[in-house]
Amino acid sequence: MQHFHVRLLLAATIAAALLFVSAAPAFAAVVVQDTFTGTPVAGNGAIVGRTPDTINTAGNYYTEQQNANVAARMQLDNSTGNPANSLRTGFNNSAHILYSNGGVPTAPITLSIDAQINTIVKNDAAPRGIGLGFYNPLPNLFPGTEASAHTNFTGIAVNPAGTLEYVSAGASQGVFTAAPGGFSTSAFNTLSYTVDPTTSTLTSLNFAGTDYLTDFTTAFPAPGFTASDTAGFYGQTSSNAGYFGRVDNFIVDATLPPAFPLRNLGFESPDFGTNGWKYGVLGGSPMTLGELAVAVWTFGGGAGLSGPNGPWKANNTSPDPLGDQFAFLQGANATVSQDLLSLVPGNTYDLSFFESYRTGTSPSNDLAVILDEGLGTELTIYTNGDVNNALWEARQTDEFLAAKDSYTLTFRTTHPIGSGDRTTLIDGVVLNLVSSGAVIPEPSTILIWSLGLIALAWYARMRRTK
Repeated sequence: MQHFHVRLLLAATIAAALLFVSAAPAFAAVVVQDTFTGTPVAGNGAIVGRTPDTINTAGNYYTEQQNANVAARMQLDNSTGNPANSLRTGFNNSAHILYSNGGVPTAPITLSIDAQINTIVKNDAAPRGIGLGFYNPLPNLFPGTEASAHTNFTGIAVNPAGTLEYVSAGASQGVFTAAPGGFSTSAFNTLSYTVDPTTSTLTSLNFAGTDYLTDFTTAFPAPGFTASDTAGFYGQTSSNAGYFGRVDNFIVDATLPPAFPLRNLGFESPDFGTNGWKYGVLGGSPMTLGELAVAVWTFGGGAGLSGPNGPWKANNTSPDPLGDQFAFLQGANATVSQDLLSLVPGNTYDLSFFESYRTGTSPSNDLAVILDEGLGTELTIYTNGDVNNALWEARQTDEFLAAKDSYTLTFRTTHPIGSGDRTTLIDGVVLNLVSSGAVIPEPSTILIWSLGLIALAWYARMRRTK
């Protein structure tokens, strides 16, 4: 009987280990949740640059259309909410956040928000009200050309009368509900729905406690509801500072795909046009917080982005297939950085990129490519002490063995060669997998297998002492 119990324990332990290793289901989780507590980052109450109360994609924050008219912008409001604080929408503005660093999820995505219409009015055919949905691409961000708050928006809007309207790619597809019973413009009502990205349709829709999924599917049997990796909301009404709504409890619930190792590989976002350019942090008009969010890269010192015919150009157009913008690193201690994500420990990688210099000024700045600069894991994988090629040329870094799943990648210049305006240009940064190494199991997996080995040892000892 004793042997039976030992065998049973052994079998159960090994089965548990196998089950743990082979079955690792992904569960939907709240990736963004904001109750609009605290104070805004930018002036005039705008939320551009704000990090939500909860966000599971590190480094992401709100961008905002940020209308030039301050009264049109969004502002934190501590006078009311569900509960207070809440966010005043302004009369023509939208807020957006990249909630997935790995592209559009393939599993269902649920969006939810508490909406108070307040003084929003509808006086034309535009989808006036409060909208909840997705943006693709982002609308022009201030100080660019202003656009309507629903530009490039796909989602559901609550009209001032309490009816629901479907908006696709910035165009109204029509109102499809009556107002729920007892609807009040002064109350916060929850709008929540789930979209299946694989079928481009909704699988749930609820407003103010009423289920409206059947109304939606009847009105739009093939809606082509296209989700994106950027969710957000808008408030839109007549151009009057006294007209605005409020939102609270913004939630994005999704199962996220693995993050892309690198984003904006060709430095094509934000788009500054053929002749345009901006420093990241220097100069009289550096990139705005919204532009920095879209760029993804972090810029230090005299680094920034340029179009192909700006003052930073090389002697030929960059061969980067993703586009013709590039990054520049001017003078000493200019940096361009981004986190390398979703690496597999044990795998070997390298990076490829294009390199040139600003041919209209003194040549020969330098360039170094560094992983985890300033940390105990710092590793320099490329150096060029004299970047003097007038044409764009392809470069390859040294290989590196990943000991963890993320590193900070930094391109740096130190300006060691002499005086003058010396600038290195880079473009088309790509991470390459050189070889796959042994899989390093997670600690929890090691624990389960260790229990199995202990059970085997115990069983062997019991047999010897029998």
